[in-house]
Amino acid sequence: MKIYLIRYEYDIVAITDDFESWLKENNDRRVADGDEPESEATFNIEEFDADFFKLTMPKKIKIPFSEEDLHELNAGETFDWNFDGVAVHLYKGDEDEES
Repeated sequence: MKIYLIRYEYDIVAITDDFESWLKENNDRRVADGDEPESEATFNIEEFDADFFKLTMPKKIKIPFSEEDLHELNAGETFDWNFDGVAVHLYKGDEDEES
């Protein structure tokens, strides 16, 4: 994965895997604050390859339920799973949230 370390003068201002999107968001904020947009030339950008292990969860997790599972869930049963170290607790209703 390509990672970009973005510096302004000697300060690190961002680390991103999508420099173009970061620059757009940065400029959107600047313009909203009444400042001029910046260009890529404003920054010292260091590009490097990096691998991250379990940094983020996927945006979507598919959980197959059988008809019996759905019936039990609707009847008040709870289901607990662990996906790569993230606890998932499914329940019906207003069960108190646990941390």
